Parts: sequence; structure tokens; C-alpha cells
Amino acid sequence: MGLVKKNYELNNSGVIVPEAYAVVNNLEIHGTWGMATFKIQSSREKALSPNIEALKEVKVRIEIDRAENPYVTAYKKATEKVEKIVKTPNRETGELEETTITEYGKLYGWENDVVG
Repeated sequence: MGLVKKNYELNNSGVIVPEAYAVVNNLEIHGTWGMATFKIQSSREKALSPNIEALKEVKVRIEIDRAENPYVTAYKKATEKVEKIVKTPNRETGELEETTITEYGKLYGWENDVVG
């Protein structure tokens, strides 16, 4: 399992990688939560190689679902788009108002790199 993105810009530096790959390089689990470290590289082979350093690493905190493989959970969390309704007080009236906030995973917009 992995992710792929075309024309990936590294760290807002202007350096564009024509095709970037991201794979979970490390997964730590501590009770009900975990931390997945994604390794980003310019090819699938480089991303999977333990001897080649990442062009960039992205850390994603996940909540552990014991009914799901934690790697699958990490990929879902990294690419998710979640809309939440938040209630905040109106300064003028003091009444609570609902606002929709959209949160994006750190690798939102990346696609599954399915090798078959």
C-alpha cells in the first residue's frame, strides 16, 4: 500500500518532484493512539528502500481502531477530508452559532498507489 502524487512541491521550495510516492516507514502504537511516519520519495523503489533517506517525512497521529489494520487507518487519516460543525458564541448577541470547518489530512489529494 502506498500513495502517489503528480507534481509534488517539496516544502514550498519551488522544487517539483514529477511523481512522488509516500509509504508508511514507521508506525508506533501506544494504547489507543499511534503515530505513522510517511516517507516521501521520488520513486516507489526509493520510498520502499530502507537504505535511502526520505525527501520529506510526514507524521500523522491516528486513533487505533482494533477492528482495522493500523496501516490502513494511517493511510485513511493522512488523506481524509473531514467537515465538522463547531458552535461559537456570537459577539453581538451572545448566542451560539454553528460554523462548518473543513479539516484536511496531511496528504490530502494524494491517490492510492495500487500495484497489481
